[in-house]
Amino acid sequence: MEIPLLKPVIDYVFIYIFTHKSNEKALISLLHAILQIDIKSIVVGPQKLPREGPFLKSATLDVVATLHDGTIINVEMQMVFYKEYIDRILYYWAKHFTFQPIIGQGHGGLVRT
Repeated sequence: MEIPLLKPVIDYVFIYIFTHKSNEKALISLLHAILQIDIKSIVVGPQKLPREGPFLKSATLDVVATLHDGTIINVEMQMVFYKEYIDRILYYWAKHFTFQPIIGQGHGGLVRT
């Protein structure tokens, strides 16, 4: 009996393949090929963006990359578009700003996300 291969675009399979530390270079290479950007560093695996209050939403990011200019990128694997996705991405984007240290720098010290 032949076992069917799982498609790497399925969220669980993508995470399983690309979030292992030993596959970091493969993920950087994939992102470079798709996005045509140079990645300085990448953090893989579930990263919790904590909720700031009991009734506020938290978030879990699978892949966060940093470019050479300091820009932070949240990488999401999506196969189907749904209208709430835009709100979700804006929420993640805002969270990236929320957790940047700006004490003594003012808001001009925030890096692009």
